[in-house]
Amino acid sequence: MNEAKALAEQCGAFVEKLRKYVPSIDAPHPTLAPGGTLDQRWISIGATRLQQGFMAVTRGSRNRPPSDKPNLPERADRVTTER
Repeated sequence: MNEAKALAEQCGAFVEKLRKYVPSIDAPHPTLAPGGTLDQRWISIGATRLQQGFMAVTRGSRNRPPSDKPNLPERADRVTTER
């Protein structure tokens, strides 16, 4: 689980780097026009999905017994009258 958390922190740092990105005029092969910016909407969408993915992986990697199921109400047709 610690490895997943460390990787999530690295990804978070990368997303922050993208949020602050300003292209250089002096770059040998600029991918954006000078003064251009990255599409922050898509960076936010990607950040959200990365967070969801790491949350799922972290939850899935916890040691839980197989019988640990959420308390869901029983369906009426499955309820028995035996006690």
